[in-house]
Amino acid sequence: MNMRRIYKSILKTFLIILVILYPVIPADGSSNIEKLRPEGSKRVYHYFLKDKKFGELESVSKGKSSLDGIDAFRIDEKLEIDLTPFGNPYKLKIENEHYINAQSFYIGDDMELEVNDQKQELYLKHSGNSISGYFEKDNQKQEINQALGTSILSVDNYMLDQIEIFLAGKTMRIGDTLVDSFFIPQIMMISPAKAVVEAFTKVIYGSSVDSAFVCHFIEPSDQIAYITKSGKLLKITQPSQSITAELVENILDKFKPKTSALTLGSFFRRLPLFAIYILTGIILVFPFIMKNFRNMNVYIAVFIGAISYNLLSITHVPIQEWYTNAIIIPGLRTGGTIFSYAIVSSLMAGLFQDIVKALPIIAIYYFGRNVKLAPMHIGIFCALGFGIYEAGTLTGALYQSGATKIISWPVFERILAILFHIVSGALIGFNINRGIYRFAATLGIVILIHSFMTYPIIFVQKRIIDIGLFEILTALINILLLLGIYLYIKSARKHR
Repeated sequence: MNMRRIYKSILKTFLIILVILYPVIPADGSSNIEKLRPEGSKRVYHYFLKDKKFGELESVSKGKSSLDGIDAFRIDEKLEIDLTPFGNPYKLKIENEHYINAQSFYIGDDMELEVNDQKQELYLKHSGNSISGYFEKDNQKQEINQALGTSILSVDNYMLDQIEIFLAGKTMRIGDTLVDSFFIPQIMMISPAKAVVEAFTKVIYGSSVDSAFVCHFIEPSDQIAYITKSGKLLKITQPSQSITAELVENILDKFKPKTSALTLGSFFRRLPLFAIYILTGIILVFPFIMKNFRNMNVYIAVFIGAISYNLLSITHVPIQEWYTNAIIIPGLRTGGTIFSYAIVSSLMAGLFQDIVKALPIIAIYYFGRNVKLAPMHIGIFCALGFGIYEAGTLTGALYQSGATKIISWPVFERILAILFHIVSGALIGFNINRGIYRFAATLGIVILIHSFMTYPIIFVQKRIIDIGLFEILTALINILLLLGIYLYIKSARKHR
């Protein structure tokens, strides 16, 4: 099988995968709440009175659900408030299942409360033009049944995640006055809401910095909310009472893969996802496997390439942590922009990943005895193992938790990454024995391409471009890269 047929086969296979997957991958047609709070997303807020913490809210999106047969989105909330250290004998604990529809309108609550050690329950269901349920206290149940408009937002006491949802649905323009109303479940009342969008500025919250709109509420009370363009509530202050609530968010989390300890049970639950990556990898390198499938060194190369990925935990990860703590966070606080710092982060990602990927290729080529594999094939199989292992590591925990499905953008992104690793591994392998300068130039080009492909992720995180557009552009870059490397190898072989 000649090189032209091999590359045409890989290109054709990848295009078929793209055509099959694209129509069924969720695109920009998802609901407002799905975009703001995708399944598995978490918000943690800390409450401070004069810089002393007095409470915490944890909010976790559970995705699509139902309340008594009504389709809804469920958000689990845990709230703890303790004002006793400040001389106020008030303690509050709440565990709540909060339900809203796709447009963020109120559906209901299933709430357990503990007010000063006294247990209470509140159950509400909003259907049609009425709300029904019960309130239970001291083993006495009070039935609830009253009129309520068909479409209304809710903001309960201390529930900042609900304020976020309320504000995220608004169009923010500096100077505008936002006028609306919302339902307060705990007191069964409707409150007017009025806020002025005063500015768009940098906001420090905890150890993080971001840019946000400044929304000054006049009603129901005097408070200032800071919310990003993407709809994330960062901070709320009540200056008259010296109260502040801040989102707890570590900027390092943006650079860390979401992983968890892989137990035997977890491994089996993630098998369907792993099988997709392995099958995709086999399809992409099928012509090369058919030529070498009896050679055990193929499987050794895949294995060594896979385990080499773990070197990133002792190289890329700690250096990225240092860069974030020492450079990014102080820089953002003094007026820097995340887009400039992301350039260095992208270059680091390309540099470390591609050097780590090249190490097993170099080791097998120079130190492997009787390998009987062409240098380019060594590169392909080592990169295949690296790509599959990386894909499983980055999305395995998300898939197991239900936050990511097999047919989803994160999985499609990993398939694109596997293709990139295979193609770049082929180029590294091909030039490994063509002189040190040519090999160094090849590795440098691969690093720059990788960095260039990584950088636009910051625009996706900031909601400047849609994830679907990002993946399509990435797919086109991969196809062009595949074509370019094919033409390069074909030309190089002619001039040998």
